[in-house]
Amino acid sequence: MIFSPSIEAYTRPPDIDIPQISSNKKGEIRLLRSPLQDCFLSLQLTYLPALVVLHRAFCLASRGIHHPNHLDMRFTGKPNSVDAVSDEEKTMLLESVATALNLRATPGGAIIGELRNGDLAEWDRIEKEWIQVKVQTGHCAGMSGAVRRKWLIQHYATAPKLAAVDRKKAADIIRRYSVEFDGVHYSLGTKAKSWEELKARGSVDCSGWVYLLSRQILAEYGLETKPGLLYTYSDEQITNIGKNTEAIIAGHYLKKEHFVPGTLIGIDFKEYSWDRGRPLDIDHITMVGQDDHGLFISQSSSSGGGVNTVPLDKWLNSQAQLIALGRVHLVDLLAVA
Repeated sequence: MIFSPSIEAYTRPPDIDIPQISSNKKGEIRLLRSPLQDCFLSLQLTYLPALVVLHRAFCLASRGIHHPNHLDMRFTGKPNSVDAVSDEEKTMLLESVATALNLRATPGGAIIGELRNGDLAEWDRIEKEWIQVKVQTGHCAGMSGAVRRKWLIQHYATAPKLAAVDRKKAADIIRRYSVEFDGVHYSLGTKAKSWEELKARGSVDCSGWVYLLSRQILAEYGLETKPGLLYTYSDEQITNIGKNTEAIIAGHYLKKEHFVPGTLIGIDFKEYSWDRGRPLDIDHITMVGQDDHGLFISQSSSSGGGVNTVPLDKWLNSQAQLIALGRVHLVDLLAVA
């Protein structure tokens, strides 16, 4: 459903508390109003319910969009419901983490509706940063269209679990190499296919560092993957492993207990010119390791001067807001099949 900016604020879910967000990529995420503005608009809604209903009906009719209780066959082809999507069918549902996310007829095309926080959608195909979906819940249920992939996380009917394996060998590898290559500098776009090549180069970026650690861990556990699964950029490392393991944990599903040795974490810090077109907008990737002092993050970063480690608790505190916004994504390397 499409609303004018003034009416849209009335339908904002009252139980969602998300920091103000903006996007400079074609406005896919709308700006939230201040609490004072929301309070004022709520008072307006109290005294003007009839006007709101009439205005909503006019906005929908002017765009040829029906009431949400009536499925629009032009967009769906056939009705869809949550009941029709069962665990037995193993249909992966995605969940909106945006307060208001545009649903478009085509990638970058006309706006035909919107998803709200918690709305579920069944995905069809991904086209770079866009994903084609069939909306399953919310006021646009039954509609199909394109949305920005970065504002959707994987939905879980039950709490997500990691592979039940002994992670001591993974922890030892990450600890050992993090110490050995502590003097390696950071360089965007620089990768190495072996530890020997890394020594010769003396620099590596975040995905290059994760690739070497992951390759060593997979070899130690006797796991094999396609060459291109990990020798790539950060966003694709997360989505490739997520596709292989059928699990990318993010948003309110991501808990502290998921951060264990052998897990990879992709982060969407901000929008850069060089990360445009990436499905999740991930621009940094790390791994979780462990030593005698506890769990830590191993990474190659410009802020850390290259290869460095950060205590996990300190790192989690610094990334708490991004985790809540669904911009931190975790995959389990040891679940690779």
